[in-house]
Amino acid sequence: MFLSGYHVFTRYSECGEVNTEYQRNVIIFSSSYFIYDFFGMLFNGILDGAMMLHHPLSAIGLFLPLYENISGNFVMSAIFISEISNPPMTLRHILRLTGLRYTRCYEVSELSFIALYFYARILAGTPIIYQ
Repeated sequence: MFLSGYHVFTRYSECGEVNTEYQRNVIIFSSSYFIYDFFGMLFNGILDGAMMLHHPLSAIGLFLPLYENISGNFVMSAIFISEISNPPMTLRHILRLTGLRYTRCYEVSELSFIALYFYARILAGTPIIYQ
């Protein structure tokens, strides 16, 4: 998320440009995470139907621009838009698992998750998609 966010806010490019080395590295790192997480969830017995679809589709979606060597800039934007709300979502889940559901920290993380999700997917995401 941080690697793609840096790219989104510092580099402006056109659709169809050849991928830079930085873009290729971030795409490889991100796709390897989806593959690792898929098998980690599978081996731990927590892989549900949604993740069984989400992780392979994400890896394939990241593989295509890597294979074609174009449009890495839009992959960076997509990673940033879709992943920016993950830290508060993960914190919220951890707090729930540790019995801290009814705390101020949980409420702040929940509101942060909702605000970042709305901001990234609706307010910031729409102009990025239509550029």
